[in-house]
Amino acid sequence: MANLEEKKYSSDFHIIDGKLVKYRGRGFRIEIPSVVTSIEEDAFYNCDSIMNVTLPEGIVTIKDSAFSMCTNLVEIKLPNSVVSIGKACFSGCSSLAKVDLGSVQHIGEYAFSKCAALSNIIIPKSVKTMGKSVFFLCSSLYEVNFLANLIVLPSSTFEECKALNIVTLPKSLETIESSCFEECSSLKELEIPVNVNKIEGLAFKECSSLKEINIPFQVSVLENNTFEGCKSLEKVKLPLAISSIGHGVFEGCDSLRYIECNLAIKQILKKNFTWGQGLNLKLNKEMSYAIYF
Repeated sequence: MANLEEKKYSSDFHIIDGKLVKYRGRGFRIEIPSVVTSIEEDAFYNCDSIMNVTLPEGIVTIKDSAFSMCTNLVEIKLPNSVVSIGKACFSGCSSLAKVDLGSVQHIGEYAFSKCAALSNIIIPKSVKTMGKSVFFLCSSLYEVNFLANLIVLPSSTFEECKALNIVTLPKSLETIESSCFEECSSLKELEIPVNVNKIEGLAFKECSSLKEINIPFQVSVLENNTFEGCKSLEKVKLPLAISSIGHGVFEGCDSLRYIECNLAIKQILKKNFTWGQGLNLKLNKEMSYAIYF
């Protein structure tokens, strides 16, 4: 029996020095041999028969596109030994509904992009870095909870996650990069952590359900088109530190009527609104009045 099992492994799995180079089988449920310490690039690419994979403790890295386009894979649980998952590792796994990230430290760019069935995920405390667009176009993603102490939320992390409704961001966060929440059209509210000091352009573009936003006190610049197309946005609180507002920051924010800001920013605001749009400015937390452009 042992020899038969060994023969089966040798035909289904191409393994060299602990590296799983390629899977050649057509199984629905597979168990990766315990000798494997690394799953190489494209090892399971487009293996559309696979529904469930058991990963043994001892695997350290899962490389680029390793499980990409495994369209029938429904669940993945990373053993605690896995430190890194590569670029587009599970991209296009359209049936993937349940993910346990174990103790992973790095999540590569586009790792879970286009995982259409994924509805919720916890980013564990172990995660130190993430690449861009990790959850790009996860159309069913509804809730995300960050336990990780991330400093930067990379560009396009949740771009086009149109069902996203609940996001708990890490308190350690300092930078929200470009297009991070672009076209998250179901996102109604978001608490931006107080330590955030930089919000890049397009970060919240076309968040069409967002109603109110408070910008943390350390943010001094709003870059181009940050809130463009947020058509439900009614109220914005800008910190006293704000000294510059880029082009089109509030373009298409047709419901916006109230902004709390400092006096110096009043004239800069004018270029962000259409002629005839009424706006109530509250200046320096002391005086407020309505102006029309």
